[in-house]
Amino acid sequence: MTVTAPAPSAIAAAPSPRVLKRLLRYVAAHRGLVIGTITVMVLVGVLDLSIPKLVGAAIDGPVRDKSASGVLVYALILAGVAFLGSIARGLQQFVTVLTGQRIGFSLRQDVFAHLQKMGLSYFDRHPVGTLLTRVTSDVDAVEESFSSGVASVFYDALKLVLIVGLLWWTDGLLVASVLLVVPVLLVVTIVFTRRSRTDFRRVRAEVAATNAYVQESIGGLRVTRLFGRADRAR
Repeated sequence: MTVTAPAPSAIAAAPSPRVLKRLLRYVAAHRGLVIGTITVMVLVGVLDLSIPKLVGAAIDGPVRDKSASGVLVYALILAGVAFLGSIARGLQQFVTVLTGQRIGFSLRQDVFAHLQKMGLSYFDRHPVGTLLTRVTSDVDAVEESFSSGVASVFYDALKLVLIVGLLWWTDGLLVASVLLVVPVLLVVTIVFTRRSRTDFRRVRAEVAATNAYVQESIGGLRVTRLFGRADRAR
């Protein structure tokens, strides 16, 4: 039994900016959810960063003055901020996952519709298992990236901007010393991104080849046993 699975180099041929541009169409189609996600992220970031400021204000104020009533007031404020933060984080998780699922649903519909338009010769050249991988696990990977990866990167970047702004307001020299490590982090990130992109595409190619072989092995089980190829297939 011969399975013509795509080579890893074929899968890695599509340039990343081109792929991102095509994916942005799906983001634009769900712009309402995306805007809601960004809004909730900003709220979560502000609430998270307000806690250390409140703690500092409490230490410099009622704690230094040994005012029990003042400490109680700050404690209640901190409890309220923490409560709102937990609600906002839960809402953020819900909205980001919903956004990823909506984008994945639209992408999966388009991929399936595209397959319906292809000629019969296309299905002769591409195993069914490989095509199923495209419609299922590959789309799941894109959906997961929107649900967790992209959202996490955006939230971390937003939080970093807020932290730098807060530090700059507190001590500009401290910000300058912290930002000295940014060039090193950028170099490490670029190197890691290039390597991980190649490895990720290679993994997707291997998964597609495995699914194609499993599908054809099960579908052609009678032929496999008829020609005594069960041991080879196993």
